[in-house]
This record gives sequence, C-alpha cells and structure tokens, in this order.
Amino acid sequence: MPPLPLARLRARGQLLEIDADVLRFAPAEAQQFLHDTMGLSLAPELVVALTQRTEGWAAGLQLAALSLRGRPDKGAAIAAFRGSNRMVLDYLLDEVLAQLAADTHRFLLTTSILTRLCGPLCDELLASEANSSALLYALERSNLFVVRLDEEGQWFRYHQLFAEALQQRLQQTQPELLLTLHQRAARWWLQHEAWAEAFHHALASGDTAIQTDVLDAASGPLLMSGQSALLRHWFEQLRLTFAQRSPALNLFYAWSVLLTGELALIEPSLQLVEQRIASDNDGESVSWRGQVAAIRSYRQVVLGDIAGALEAAEPAITALPQYEPLMRAVIAMNLGAVVALAGQLAQAIQLLTEAENVANALGNPWVALAAQEFLGQLWLEKAELERAAASFKRILQTEASAFNQRVSATLGLATISVERNDLAAASAYAQQAQALAGQCGLPEWQALSKLQLARLALAQADNASGYALRAEAIAHEQRCLPSARAIVAAVRVQLDVALAELPLHADAPALALGPRWFPPPGTKGQLSSGGAFFAGERA
Repeated sequence: MPPLPLARLRARGQLLEIDADVLRFAPAEAQQFLHDTMGLSLAPELVVALTQRTEGWAAGLQLAALSLRGRPDKGAAIAAFRGSNRMVLDYLLDEVLAQLAADTHRFLLTTSILTRLCGPLCDELLASEANSSALLYALERSNLFVVRLDEEGQWFRYHQLFAEALQQRLQQTQPELLLTLHQRAARWWLQHEAWAEAFHHALASGDTAIQTDVLDAASGPLLMSGQSALLRHWFEQLRLTFAQRSPALNLFYAWSVLLTGELALIEPSLQLVEQRIASDNDGESVSWRGQVAAIRSYRQVVLGDIAGALEAAEPAITALPQYEPLMRAVIAMNLGAVVALAGQLAQAIQLLTEAENVANALGNPWVALAAQEFLGQLWLEKAELERAAASFKRILQTEASAFNQRVSATLGLATISVERNDLAAASAYAQQAQALAGQCGLPEWQALSKLQLARLALAQADNASGYALRAEAIAHEQRCLPSARAIVAAVRVQLDVALAELPLHADAPALALGPRWFPPPGTKGQLSSGGAFFAGERA
C-alpha cells in the first residue's frame, strides 16, 4: 500500500482519525458493556470508579469484571484493582511486552517509576543518550498505553494500569535497580526545580543525602509560595531528627511549624541551631541567629505578647544586613509587622518599605504584595490617605495578588472613601470586598466585609440592613480560627460601641462612622491577613 499524505488529508478535513481517546469507554458505555457482555451489575458510582481506574480501556474493563466475580465487596475490590492484578499483569506480559524489542522492553521497565515522562528525563534514567524523545513519540503514535500531556509532544505519561504492571515486573526482575532509578529521577527533578517530583523520588530512594538536598533547595520556595503545611508534611515523612538536620533545615522546619500553628514544636529546633553556631561569628551564623530571633518574635505575636515580641525582634533587626536578599525582605516584613503591633509605626514603615524594595528588585511579587498590604494599612493609620490608596490600588492591579490581599485592599479603599465622605464609593468598594471575600472563602474576610457594609448601612439610617449584616458577620466570626476571631471581634466591638446609643427603631439617627475596619496597633493577633510571611497558606 503506498504511503498516504496524512498531514495534507488532515488539513483538508478528509481524514477520520480513530485513536485511543475515541475508543475509550465512557461510564455509560462501560455500564452497558459490563451488564450486557460481562453479566455484571454495578451501582453507577462503582461503574464511574472502575472506568476511571481502567481509563476506559476495554480489555481492562473485561479483566476487572472477571476479577470481580464472586467478590462480595465490589467497591473495595475496585479500589484495590491495580496493574499488578494477576490477570492484568499476565495479559500485558503476554499480549504487549512479549511482542516488543528488547530495547523498548528495557525502556518501558526503566521509566515506569515516573508519573510523567520527557525525553531528557528518560535519558537520565537510562544513563545514556537513547533518543528517548523519538521513542516516546513512536510509542504514543502506536497507541501503546502512552498518553500525550501537551500539544508539543514533550511530556507523556503511561496508562495507570500499564505503569503499575511495569513497576510490578521491574520489582520482580530487577529489584536492585529501583533505588538507583529513584536517585537519578530525584536528581533530575531537583535540577529542574520540580520540588514535588524530586521529593517523591528522594523519599522512594531511601537516600538521606538526596532527601536533605531536596529539602535544602525546596524549603525556601515552598515557604515563599505559602506551602508551609506541605513542607512540614515533608519533614515529618522523612523523620529526620533535629540532630540530623543542618541549622538551615532546622530553621526551615521552625518556620513551617510556626506558620501551621504548632508553637510547641518550634523551640527544640531553635535551641539546636544556637548550639551549633554558639562560637561562630561568620556572616551565615549571624544570619541564622537573626532568623532564630525573628521566629521567636513572631511566635510571641501569635501568643499575644507584643512586648516580648518586640524584645525578641531586636537581634533580628540588627542582623538584617547579613541575610541573603530574599530572606532579608521576608524577615524585614515580619519585623515590620511586630513593631507595628507595638505601635512603632515609623520603624514599621521603614522595615516594610525595605522589604518591598528588595522583593521588587528580586522580582518576587508575593513578598512585595504582602509588604504593600501592611504598608497600606499603616499609611491609613497615619491618615496618609493618598499613600494608602496608592498601596491598595497597586495590590488590585497586580495579577499575582491573592484573594485575601484583594479583599484587604478593597476594604482599605472603602475606608479611604469614608474618610473622604464619599459614602457611595465606600459602599461600592465594600460590595466588591464582599464578593471577593466569598471567592476567597476565609470567614474572617467575609465577616470584615459584612461589618463594613453594616457600618455604612447604619450611617445612612438603614437600620434593618445594618443589623442584619452585623448578624451575618457574627455567624462568619464564629467560624474563624482563634487568632482571626480576635481581630474580627475587635472590629465588631468598635461597631457595637458606636451602636450603644442608637435606638432600635426605623427613624433612628444615622450612625456616625467610627474606627477603621482593621485592628489598631496593639491588638492581639496579626495586623495583616497573611500573618507571618512566608504568609502561611495563601488563599
């Protein structure tokens, strides 16, 4: 048969292509097949689960149906159905792998540990320049259980049952190779800053040195992007003792537990860092001491001990010039929050401005945005309305801003409009903040936006709406975490104080607009939505 001009026919719309996606069974088709052909009646949700496990592969559905016969708990059997199932494994070995060339067979087994594949990564695992990109493309074109993940054809994955069968075969035939392959994969992903994949393979490799290297490289970026809970989980999975960790890793661990609220776990790490560097005065050791002080300082903020936080912050402020730039920006912003809570607004603005400038120079929008959020609130506290408005507007104009930062900025602009006696603009901003708070999902922001709307309604003698909004705010307040609840309660109390002389009837006088929506310096808890930056978990 002469070769066909497939590309030309495809461009003209004259080619009907039937590939794996077309042949894949949808849940309704799978249910009909299982019932009519295999004589198996399953609840719709079990059919969906089985279709997902087999990815609609007809032979996989047939093998799964055979394995389900006589099984009383079919839901558990479907959940446990894997490529290592004897019938699946036998089928793939006899019908697929046995038909392949030795090099292709070796390629599939070696790369089966990967959740996604590209040519250079496969070459790394094979320890050779095997032109893996071309082989992956050929396997995908042959519909050999290889799924393309992008339009460019650079990334692929194996069908999940096929991958599990290959992994089982690799474990049976070359168990000694597994750890080496995971080590190679971890190193490759680490070089490409794909932290999750690097950690997955480092953990599977059992190599403590590689695991430590991954944590060393990934901890900073994870904290900067608000993934402190994930980082803490990684530390706990590795089960490294405090003594096995470097001072840097102990500090990263302390940050992760601080930001996830486990304050009792902080001190052992900090004490070990101090012991390790007790007699050292090089720049790195000075930086580490500063971080110890910064962590302790913010811990005291969380505990409501502002005086203790300010005292603990002094060594961290002294050490600021010794930090590498991004850490300097982060620590400066945390310390700015501490001194702001202590009422030292001028020093807070100086520290936060430094944090913003350094972050902008480094091209790090997350730290810069968090500093902007703090600064906007402080300028508002100082009645510098133009500067406050500029800070809040920059947040709203920055694509990288998180929902909680956008809510904070919009509420700030509402407050500025109140100060300018533009209640229409204030109401519009407060309505926007309420909508953003709903998208954000955090109850503290929903409560604060409701309180702002309640204040505006009461100021315009709309008492029914004002009291209804206040009641809604209280409902959200009750869902807040303790530290956030304290802030919302402080704002609500400001409103309640202003309401004390307001009669409860329809023609009551309008409420004079009182204190701003955000907690004043000295309020227990954090000043900003994000808490300590590295920001906890970003909304």
